[in-house]
Amino acid sequence: MRALGFVLFLAGLTVASWYAARKVDVTAGSGPDGQPTSMDRIGAWGEVAGLPFAAGFVLMIAGGLVARRGTSSAVDVVGRAEGQRQGRPGSQVSVMLDGIAERVDALDAGPLPEGAKALADEIAAILEEPVADFLEERERLVAALGLERFAELIGGFATMERGLARAWSALTDEAWEEVGPSLARAREGLAQARALVGPGAGE
Repeated sequence: MRALGFVLFLAGLTVASWYAARKVDVTAGSGPDGQPTSMDRIGAWGEVAGLPFAAGFVLMIAGGLVARRGTSSAVDVVGRAEGQRQGRPGSQVSVMLDGIAERVDALDAGPLPEGAKALADEIAAILEEPVADFLEERERLVAALGLERFAELIGGFATMERGLARAWSALTDEAWEEVGPSLARAREGLAQARALVGPGAGE
């Protein structure tokens, strides 16, 4: 039951992340001279990717609930204790998130469009390096934090990942007005994930 729940959760995370970053072309909109606005792009994205994204998100929740039912609280306690004995406490997670936050906080949507390429390259580097590295550690993180706490943390982390992906997509589409809000959502999601760990958590 626990393994099934974890598989469902990862499948939902994959689907939600994929459709969150789905690029949707909008050729005409409600702005001046028929230019597409942010709401036009969001609406177009919702029509194409909204339902699959919602299904993926629901699958994440369902997976977490299934895994929780299949795992007793005693097993979670043992898992956390074992992680601490092996030098894998929540503080390790905090260090990883702090490193990502340092790079995300440094992203500046101000000098656009001049700095668009450099900003897009840095966002891509964050997604391909520390974000991917963090996700590869999921089994170790579950052992350190427990499945329920990890599920809560990964929800904020996924929000951050989607925000960065949307910012990158907006840069490539030259939708400059969407970049700042997308980065703000990324920072909010990351802040939620970090709050669940806290400084020195798990020590």
